[in-house]
Amino acid sequence: MSTPRRRILRRNASVSPNGVSRQHSERLPVWQARLEQERKTFDRWLTRLKRACNVVEKQRQTIARLERRISAHSQT
Repeated sequence: MSTPRRRILRRNASVSPNGVSRQHSERLPVWQARLEQERKTFDRWLTRLKRACNVVEKQRQTIARLERRISAHSQT
């Protein structure tokens, strides 16, 4: 086939005059509810992550302090 097929353009019956699909307008509240749920889940995980990072930083400081004490004690 040397010539490409032509596509028949038909107006979709589910598209309203303003161009918004009826299916999209019906799904919009579902999407918004899911977005809100995902944001809440993300906020919870972010809180946990911040807490974990603070614990790791505190442990790092403790280790560094003990290493300094040991090195100072071994030099004297």
